[in-house]
Amino acid sequence: MKCQKFLLLFGCLFLLFGNAVFPQEQVWYGKVIDAESQLPLKGADVYWQHSRQGAITGADGSFRIVATSSVLPDTLVIRFLGYEEKHIASSDFRNGAIIPLTPRSIELRDSVYVRGERMNIVRQEIPHARDVVTFQTIELRGSGEISDVFKSIPSVHIEGNDITGRHIQIRGSDASEVNVYVDGILINALNGENQADLSLVPVESIRKIEVLKGANLSLLGNGAFGGVVYISTKQEVKRQVFLKTRLGSFRSRYYLGEMNLPLGRNLVVRYFGQLNSIEPQIEYFPGEQFSDKTENNQIQSDKQNHHLGVDYFLTDGQISGRLYSYFLDYEKPFLKINRKNVFVAAAYQGALPGIRDVDLQLSYLLGDDALSRESDVASRFTSGFVTRRLNLRVLKKIPFSGNEFQLLGEYVHDELESDVEMEQENFSVPLYQALLYENRLGFAGVAAFRNHFDNRPDLTWNTHLGLRGDFVATGDSYISPTMGFQIEIRKPFWTITPYMNYGKNVKIQTLQDNAFVSLLEIDAEDTSLVRLEPEVSNAYEVGVRAVFTPPEKSYQSIDFSLALFRNTQFNKLLRRPFDPLTVNSQIGRNRTFGVEGSVRFGQIIHAFDVTANFTYLNISNPLLYAYKPQSKISLRADTYSEFGFYFSATLFFEGASRAWYYDIDNQLATETIGSFYDVDVALGYKFQLKKLKGNLQLSGVNILDNSGYRFYLLKKRFLQAAFSVRL
Repeated sequence: MKCQKFLLLFGCLFLLFGNAVFPQEQVWYGKVIDAESQLPLKGADVYWQHSRQGAITGADGSFRIVATSSVLPDTLVIRFLGYEEKHIASSDFRNGAIIPLTPRSIELRDSVYVRGERMNIVRQEIPHARDVVTFQTIELRGSGEISDVFKSIPSVHIEGNDITGRHIQIRGSDASEVNVYVDGILINALNGENQADLSLVPVESIRKIEVLKGANLSLLGNGAFGGVVYISTKQEVKRQVFLKTRLGSFRSRYYLGEMNLPLGRNLVVRYFGQLNSIEPQIEYFPGEQFSDKTENNQIQSDKQNHHLGVDYFLTDGQISGRLYSYFLDYEKPFLKINRKNVFVAAAYQGALPGIRDVDLQLSYLLGDDALSRESDVASRFTSGFVTRRLNLRVLKKIPFSGNEFQLLGEYVHDELESDVEMEQENFSVPLYQALLYENRLGFAGVAAFRNHFDNRPDLTWNTHLGLRGDFVATGDSYISPTMGFQIEIRKPFWTITPYMNYGKNVKIQTLQDNAFVSLLEIDAEDTSLVRLEPEVSNAYEVGVRAVFTPPEKSYQSIDFSLALFRNTQFNKLLRRPFDPLTVNSQIGRNRTFGVEGSVRFGQIIHAFDVTANFTYLNISNPLLYAYKPQSKISLRADTYSEFGFYFSATLFFEGASRAWYYDIDNQLATETIGSFYDVDVALGYKFQLKKLKGNLQLSGVNILDNSGYRFYLLKKRFLQAAFSVRL
């Protein structure tokens, strides 16, 4: 309670007396094009040389930077792979300027910044709702867990805990219906249920998170009825060391290390590693997932994950290697969970002889998950899953006359070895054994056509057409068409962009789901199971985005977005309510309808960024999609001073959620989780001593403790102190 009062008091004093030290800010915007073809350059880096504040150009080559005037005069740097670097003095730059870049051979320097978007594939998808979270926002809010980052994003919900992991849902979807990429690598496979565990990504290593909403994403969103999360990690080539430690509630201890090591002019090795230990003090018995928990002080959870990256820069491209490892040891009386997952990937991005703009990626996953449960003193049940997955992806970009094709080819070989047995004193009894495998080919393409009136340079429109085909070794094939349309209207002080999309998506069931359904039918090695039908989605979205930059001085800008969406799913799997790993049957359909909106005021009285978001969801069948909050509202305020002090506060409300399920008498019952509101607060101080940069921070998550989930770690009050240094 004392810590809570201290946080609130410090925040109020900071807001009252901090205005005098906040620097004035200014918006800078323009457009980057190819000097020869006059076509826009998407993905160019534009930043101020001294302050390092910048942006990446969008689909039309445009950029927008909010820069602190106190650091001026400065020099604007424009960089793009394969082009001459350009420098413009701040005194010579004018808003709305069109900046041409001249193509050239690549010369690498220590200050080259390596992007993780993998050919900007994120920006080639069908027009859709999109939210971006930068590292500056993550650091300002004091987000110790990545799940806290998403609280103020419309239509996004996080579920899970330190045992099951942190899983993301978008627009009422399940976590298995959201594809999560880290630097272009799909990490869903690291979890046996095809649910990406966000907690394995250290928030300190993130450069940017892009949330792409909706089911109609042909290149990245195969089977993702909710959407896609694209995480780009920091990949600077300069020599750097970063250390951080945190101590918090539930006896949590957190240690993180990061290192960038350039080896010559062309080779960079980087490493991220984190160790996390916590004593949750709660049980997770069946039936307690969405209710009060049983207290237990004999629980220990230890997690660690490591990321080793190697990048080699060539004249015409970049060779990358990645190794991810994820280990979990969870132990309490009568239960042990062990996970050992290793993921290796190699990629090349650039030009091949006679072929430009190619992205190749080869990855291999080896997962070993084991669960051991004692039903009584004499009996123990053990379940083991060994996963092997080989994935090859080829992406090719074909620009033509200001338009563009993106083509994707993919091959997947998947294996699952499952073994369940019961141990009693001196002997064991096999209950279930299976070796399952699958081979699958996928092809996808998106054509983006850009048009405008010759006499209306302020009005452009984009037409996107997408098509994906998946072909399984069994002979089954599935085709998913999508389409989208977007109009962009630009005026001196504002830009408005209405859009729409419609399409179909297909989710092929995992080997584990097929194994669970056939559990009673298999008692020996079997490779010829009767497959489940794929789940199918038909979805549409209509929305608008707008940016207004007024000439007045009371605030800097207004960013506004509004979207209406509807998604109908067929052949949805029905799982047992208190044993979600077990599939009962494949039945029926569900319809999700929703509305989401966001408005952001930038630099009100040159001091505050204020953001408000809302979401409304209507789930027609809570039997298939259980416990999805009907509404979410959040209000966030961020502020910082030129002396290094910063403060962030988020007030959020989560509406009631409900589920239908069959009780022990096989009768349809309803359970409801009540609505609640709460507050997150973070305050800190950033300082620099010569080359050493430090950050001292206090933060509180759910500090009012209003969720009502007693002993439920994710939504319970959590306080922590953190200290980090960067060399």
